Amino acid sequence: MQNQGVSSSSRIRDIIKISDEVLGDLEAGTVLLEHIIPKCLRIARLRNDFDSIKWFTLELSGYKQSDILPDISAQDIRQAITRSGRGYTEKDKQTGEEKEFYWPHSVTEIEAIVHSQEEYLKNLRTPESFQPAIEKTSSSTQMFGSSSNERVVETLGSVLFNIERQKNSILADIKWGKSLLSKIRTHIYSYVLNINFQVKFENVTESVFQETKERVDAQLALICPDAIKKFVAAYDRLSSQNPEEWSQAMSSCRNVLKEFADHVFPARKEPYKKRNGETLRVTDNLYKNRLLAFIDSNATGDKNKFLSSRASDLENRIHTLNDLLSRGTHKGFDITDVRILILDTYLLIGSLLGLASQDDSPPALPSEPTPG
Repeated sequence: MQNQGVSSSSRIRDIIKISDEVLGDLEAGTVLLEHIIPKCLRIARLRNDFDSIKWFTLELSGYKQSDILPDISAQDIRQAITRSGRGYTEKDKQTGEEKEFYWPHSVTEIEAIVHSQEEYLKNLRTPESFQPAIEKTSSSTQMFGSSSNERVVETLGSVLFNIERQKNSILADIKWGKSLLSKIRTHIYSYVLNINFQVKFENVTESVFQETKERVDAQLALICPDAIKKFVAAYDRLSSQNPEEWSQAMSSCRNVLKEFADHVFPARKEPYKKRNGETLRVTDNLYKNRLLAFIDSNATGDKNKFLSSRASDLENRIHTLNDLLSRGTHKGFDITDVRILILDTYLLIGSLLGLASQDDSPPALPSEPTPG
């Protein structure tokens, strides 16, 4: 388990590092997509995001049928085209119906086209000097003999017109390329940004949970050393496909709650009277009532205002958890439900430990009521 945790933390750190780099590259706008997308592929691989792996692979290889890899389906191609914003519609000149098309070029090809056209545009200038192109023709007649004619076939105006037409064509190509690249960049940026925020949040919650877990484990080992063993036993049973094993896992959770109740609020013959006047029987078999009595007796004073506000929530969780754990497995109760119950049992214990003590010391046993 520890090695998996280290591996998970390392994976999260790698994703955060790479996604930060990609976002910086995209925001700077100076790094080619053909250099950015391999980093995106690594992010997708670290997340086991196979759909995105296919998407980025197509962006690098292109969408031409001859270049499509055998493990990429037509459905994969359609999804990738949508994700990149490569699709467009045109009206059929004969029927007038709109048909769907897409740009098949790889990002490497598009960026190369844009670069080459920009370079060509820089060198496309009006000639410094101009000599009209003249075509000479000759003809002969019986009356006048042979004669020679000259015809201007290229004027300065026609040269300028052709240059302007080339410029417009090149500018159209550049506009097309940059527009498509901008769409792809925007979609990739959105993908990486979402992952960056999500993983950073996961990292925060994982750190908070890990810190909480270490504190709870230390306190639990001190006051209820067998409880941790029962939690481990319950979790181990989840690897089984047998519902009876799941039922045993839930029984382990009930035992953990009872053992904890035995420590923080030992059984009593006399009922416990809550501050609201309600009475609870707190005998050995009624561990749920003893936990409720424990909450009521500890969530007091200015120091425990926050914990006191949680008392009602904790009581509801105990009622619900006890009810579900007592049912055992039945139709409609699957392995996911059992996992949630085990986790909720653990989190409930952690909350109750917070009620018992504000520091790392074990909670004090409540005193028996003095005879009135």
